[in-house]
Amino acid sequence: MLYSFTRNVRRGFLPSLSSSSARYFAFFAALGLASIVVYSFGLMLVYLAPLRSHALKTIVPLRDDELPRNRSSWAVDSPERGSYPIPAILHQVSIYDDPKHSIPEAWSPAVISCKALHPDYQYMLWNKSNSRGFLKKNFAWFLPTWDAYAENIYRADAIRYFALYAYGGIYLDLDVGCNRRIDFLRRFPAVFPETIPIGYSNSMMMTQPKHPLFLQMIHELPRWRLHLPVRYANVMFSAGPMFLSCQIAVYRELWDTLEHLRKSASLTGSYESDNLPFR
Repeated sequence: MLYSFTRNVRRGFLPSLSSSSARYFAFFAALGLASIVVYSFGLMLVYLAPLRSHALKTIVPLRDDELPRNRSSWAVDSPERGSYPIPAILHQVSIYDDPKHSIPEAWSPAVISCKALHPDYQYMLWNKSNSRGFLKKNFAWFLPTWDAYAENIYRADAIRYFALYAYGGIYLDLDVGCNRRIDFLRRFPAVFPETIPIGYSNSMMMTQPKHPLFLQMIHELPRWRLHLPVRYANVMFSAGPMFLSCQIAVYRELWDTLEHLRKSASLTGSYESDNLPFR
């Protein structure tokens, strides 16, 4: 079908081409489109692979006294029994050049549904102005990257990680609605919905403040401002869902390495934090 469609379109624009030339052109045009699709999908798989070498080279600017000693209290998949480490804060992002278009009308019902079910939650709407002011005050080192982003979609992805690291709470995309309260998930240190066939979504995220995974992510964002030939891949990997998925994979690998080092230290009776491979 792709071949036939491309051939007919090409014939319509260049009727002077012979039938044989049109067929050859249509074939190579279809081959080129298929190559782009395969390239984009392959790129996702390659970047998502939780390679150990990438994990060991990842720089996580944590002091030793900031590192939690018990993985179960920080892991992305372990419950924190009997407490609610995630605060009752609802974050949403609306990055538009025109401040009048803070929330598109089509998404208003979704926003209203979540606010109505959580009237006791603090609500924080991040726009282009207050996001930059927040970064300038608290994370000035990130402003060159923020200003260099080619489109607002990159800024909308990036600011959610900073807001959740600083305040903790729940982030929801503007088009994500609620049909029940979300308190039952606040007992976990961090929550990310899985996506099919692979990875995690950043359209809904929950975390306690100062989670080391989010600290890792905000410091990795400048290094992941990619310049890939496909816009979709750029958005996904620079700060979007594939960036998040890769960072979770690296975080798990880092923890495996750290736990191995601490177990070895407990056996030998020595522990040199300066020798950790990711410092």
